[in-house]
Amino acid sequence: MVKGKARERRQARTREAIVQAAEEIIEAQGPDALNMRDVDERIDYSASNLYEYFSGKDELLATLIKEALTRLILHVRQISPSLSARERLRSYGHTYLEFARTHPELYLLIFGRKVAYTTLTNSEETPCDVLREIIQEGITAGIFATRPGFGPNEMTFGCWSLVHGMA
Repeated sequence: MVKGKARERRQARTREAIVQAAEEIIEAQGPDALNMRDVDERIDYSASNLYEYFSGKDELLATLIKEALTRLILHVRQISPSLSARERLRSYGHTYLEFARTHPELYLLIFGRKVAYTTLTNSEETPCDVLREIIQEGITAGIFATRPGFGPNEMTFGCWSLVHGMA
């Protein structure tokens, strides 16, 4: 039993090292520069053994996208809930742009690849969900006003389009 747990921890560390190495390559050179051989060299691991963890570059990219998306969500979730909805909306925009500015290659990886669409649509939560919560709180508090044909979904899309376009 103990040996099994040690093996699982070793596998988890190796998987994390692979993901970290791939992320470093992407941050330095962009997603198109990623290949399994460079990951292998970076962590001093056999290329053929990498395929025990990922079936190939596409699966590794999908994992990186999901992790980068999670980081972006955590980044915008750090906004203080004690702020008013208006202040939180402004802070969301700044925080979102900060993530895109400090992690440009990861940001482009999330939103600039075909595989990203599947990852985003299968995700449990998206950055838009956080934004929708802020807008709904603002509507409930009477800070933001809806009108026929322009409700929380349209407001969310408009705000996200603006900040995403700026990013």
